[in-house]
Amino acid sequence: MQSVPPHAIAEKLVGLSEADWKYADLYLRDAEAAMSTLCTRSQFRGLQDRRTRVERLSADLQRAIRLGDWGKAASLADEGSRLRGSVGRDRHVLALAEKIYGRRSFHATPTVFGFSGTVSQPARVLKREISRIVRDLRSLATVRDSQRGFYQTRADQLDRLIVDLPEESTQRPDPSEFRERALIAAGRADFSEVLRIARTAAEREAEPLGRTRAPRPNSRWIERLADPLPAEAIARASKLGFEPAAVEGINPFNVYLSCRCVDRAVLWPPSRTGQRWMAKTGTCGHTCPPEIGMELKSTFDTLMGHPALTSAGTRYLPWFGTEFVLVEAFPEDEPDTKSPLLDALSLPHRQGLARFTIEDALLSKGAAVCEDLGLDPIEYRITCIPFDIYNRLATRHGWGTERLWTHFDGYHVTRELKLLALVGGDVRHGGPDDLCAVGRAYDSRHITARFAIVRRDRFEAR
Repeated sequence: MQSVPPHAIAEKLVGLSEADWKYADLYLRDAEAAMSTLCTRSQFRGLQDRRTRVERLSADLQRAIRLGDWGKAASLADEGSRLRGSVGRDRHVLALAEKIYGRRSFHATPTVFGFSGTVSQPARVLKREISRIVRDLRSLATVRDSQRGFYQTRADQLDRLIVDLPEESTQRPDPSEFRERALIAAGRADFSEVLRIARTAAEREAEPLGRTRAPRPNSRWIERLADPLPAEAIARASKLGFEPAAVEGINPFNVYLSCRCVDRAVLWPPSRTGQRWMAKTGTCGHTCPPEIGMELKSTFDTLMGHPALTSAGTRYLPWFGTEFVLVEAFPEDEPDTKSPLLDALSLPHRQGLARFTIEDALLSKGAAVCEDLGLDPIEYRITCIPFDIYNRLATRHGWGTERLWTHFDGYHVTRELKLLALVGGDVRHGGPDDLCAVGRAYDSRHITARFAIVRRDRFEAR
């Protein structure tokens, strides 16, 4: 086994968590194991306290100087100098530890958008990113003995991604990064830097664009989503508040959502936090199955015309295949229902939670909860209930009858490449067929969290 510094291993794992959402929680958990030999969680808190103390000392020092208390000023300056030196020596460790021990969330990176096919990227850059990630995974397979099989398998999966060169690209990378850098340089009157940035941006615009495409799943791979979970896992999960649910497939819905018009999707304009999607676009005119009501058709058309992402970083188009899942089935007229699951996820309540808070809980605790149930976290994960699961179970459980939103798995993507959390189920806007988006910091009591345990592969069924 190769000898690689823990710091280097943790850095690779953090990078993977930002690029490959499907296993972000597992990468971060392994990163914490690697980082703990260099800086434990408690040591990280100590570093944070020292940094905070330096900031407070600065304010106290200024106050002492204004009052002319030079003795106190000298004492504070001496303490601050020693603390700053300590923090300075550990600043690299602190920066990395913050990504591992701090609040965990999904990052909207160009790599994620490129992998999902949501936004076309320069083909050269996309291929380079795939190669880098595959290389990092293969490298980790040689040094993380307990996870060797997992990293090798994931490397093989990503190595099979295909980069298509679309004839007509509807989405290019957001030029805001170039724009911001150029504005800063212009403000400094650094004309040569502006010229360099302008030329780079122009070259990037001229490059052929690509989008990734995964090999089509085979029929057995899809059929496995309907396999029941082990009886022992179901029994343990019931103690946390989960119920087993076999949801039936609706093939006409899948056919409707498989039209090639999804490849012409355009990013949605920005919306205010909590604002409902005010416009819905039609599709290319292909036949609409009679089973689809107008509100559900409008929701489908929005997702086909304006891309959204799952929490696995794949393009979200509702999957109406036969599937076996575990869901929380509490009534919606009790939106803050307590359960042992909330304790296991270290969540204080479920009503009025911001998506950022939920992400942190699931990325930090979700894998351990699955393990406690006897489920392999490489195969299963806890997530906000997906819209398509909620929609099919709504009649059975009486959901979608309250003036209430439920957190759904996934994110709407804006033109600025920002993520808005998918929510829905409000009776005023279509009940079970309602889907809209809110800011990830939105924490109104008008929203509740309902969790499900699903196979990770369900996010790649399409």
